[in-house]
Amino acid sequence: MPRFGQSPDLDPGAPRELETAVAWLKAFLAELGAHRPHVAGHSLGGLIGLRVAQAGLARSVTALVPAGFWTPVERPYTYAVLARYGARLPPKRPSPAWPAAQPEEPS
Repeated sequence: MPRFGQSPDLDPGAPRELETAVAWLKAFLAELGAHRPHVAGHSLGGLIGLRVAQAGLARSVTALVPAGFWTPVERPYTYAVLARYGARLPPKRPSPAWPAAQPEEPS
């Protein structure tokens, strides 16, 4: 990916958006002659991998702790995307309540 390891950065005028990263990866794969490779990514790489799969550019994706998907609005979308690609989702169960803060006792 641009600016990771010894890879050069994008042009200064290029928008720093997810779709830019997907377009860059598409061009890079074409340059390598890699047609629909298996893709793995962590964090931002996981999110980019999922978008690459949506674009039909990957045979499979392993997304480890993908970025995003942290709001209640995004969570159903995440489950739908993962289920669409055959991921097994954890069973639905209520999450444990966060313990209420206890007032400190005077010393």
